[in-house]
Amino acid sequence: MQEYVPYAAVILAVILFFNQTRQFIRPEELEKKHREILASLNEVNRLELRFERFEEKIDQIYDILLERKL
Repeated sequence: MQEYVPYAAVILAVILFFNQTRQFIRPEELEKKHREILASLNEVNRLELRFERFEEKIDQIYDILLERKL
């Protein structure tokens, strides 16, 4: 233990640096980020469904316009 005493200041500085810059992820932060990612994925899925519906409606309008032209 005595051999580490001269390096105590450096070890403390390194630990504080990692703590301040958040180099290590805490379980609470990981869970929060996980929930955010899941919410984003749900939003993307909803938007994809809306775009599919828009695409179907555009296709229907296009078909109607083609029928009237002929």
